[in-house]
Amino acid sequence: MRTFLAPPIALAGLVVGCLAGCGNAASLGGPDAGAAGPDLTATPTSQRLVSSDYALTGGQEVYLCKRFTLTSDLLVRAITPSSDVGTHHQVLGVDPNKSAPDGLGPCGSNLEFDVASWQLLFASGVGSPTLSMPEGVALILHAGDQLVLQMHLLNASPGQVTGTASLDIATYPPGTPVTAAEMLLAGPVPDSHLVADVPTGPGHVVKGLCTMTAPTRLFAVFPHMHQIGRHIQVTTTVAGASSTLYDADYQFTEQVFKEFTPIDLAKGDSVHVTCTYDNETGKPVQFGQSSLQEMCFAISYVSPPLPGSTFGDFCFF
Repeated sequence: MRTFLAPPIALAGLVVGCLAGCGNAASLGGPDAGAAGPDLTATPTSQRLVSSDYALTGGQEVYLCKRFTLTSDLLVRAITPSSDVGTHHQVLGVDPNKSAPDGLGPCGSNLEFDVASWQLLFASGVGSPTLSMPEGVALILHAGDQLVLQMHLLNASPGQVTGTASLDIATYPPGTPVTAAEMLLAGPVPDSHLVADVPTGPGHVVKGLCTMTAPTRLFAVFPHMHQIGRHIQVTTTVAGASSTLYDADYQFTEQVFKEFTPIDLAKGDSVHVTCTYDNETGKPVQFGQSSLQEMCFAISYVSPPLPGSTFGDFCFF
């Protein structure tokens, strides 16, 4: 079943940083805190979309969002995340409602959006590499779109840490004919009321799936769990036949994208994710937003978008 979720939700455990004017203890503000985003001219070369230094006190965990409005169209063919110690996740999206002004501000522990109206573009994890689209495929952005980067910053050490986070993009020249891409999050909703806690001990398994509502082509997957995740498998079911896309032990500090020759998916075909956890914490671990909780997602990239969404959708069970 493919559906939109009503409650807000966050993807904890990915790669990012504080974007603009963060000082000690991840302080807000700075000279560009209320400024509009950069005037990005689409070129076939790489360019910096956004970047910032950050600082966190010992044990500090904070969520920040940087909003900026584009002043030119962009055809994004690749996204490269970069971050240092202390950055925990990065999620980029478009807020069509422009529900807050441009600038940097707190997000709470959620993506602070109604996912039925937001358009998700990109998510990355600790150590994630570049995501490249197939030839002729792009994330299509327009002048006037308000982009939002949600950042989860976490310092697990007792002392202060500093670092830098950024997103670079490569674009097609303006006017290039392209097919739009979309990000789908296949897996169970990370909400403790909907997914049972991970019990103590090894080998606990959680599963989820995403069923296509129209034909599309799958070209990349980003397997995502948190700190007690030990193994993750992503498969497709095409015309009743199962094929494995990804099957490996999970490393929280090296969260990789898997790119492949695009796979044709028909209506009714599906993407499946199976997550295995070893819980040695001595107590049950809930599913949820924090890096101390858990998730199980095959963050998938398809083109063209499925009906009913422009860029991103949550797709589960």
